[in-house]
Amino acid sequence: MKILHIEDRRENRLLVRRVLEREGVLVLEAADGLTGLDLARSQVPDLILMDIDIPQLNGYEVVSRMRSE
Repeated sequence: MKILHIEDRRENRLLVRRVLEREGVLVLEAADGLTGLDLARSQVPDLILMDIDIPQLNGYEVVSRMRSE
């Protein structure tokens, strides 16, 4: 399983990565909405975990763009 985690706080990304990798999950990370959108397009994750209040594009904007594609 491949999960994309879009979160601007480094410590939150680290915590989620540690928990999920112990379960054998491949974790992709992005610190902002634009990077997350690019990763979602290029890596096609099975699941996306996303904060709402992130830089560049907020979580709602990222989801809106993904749906329009």
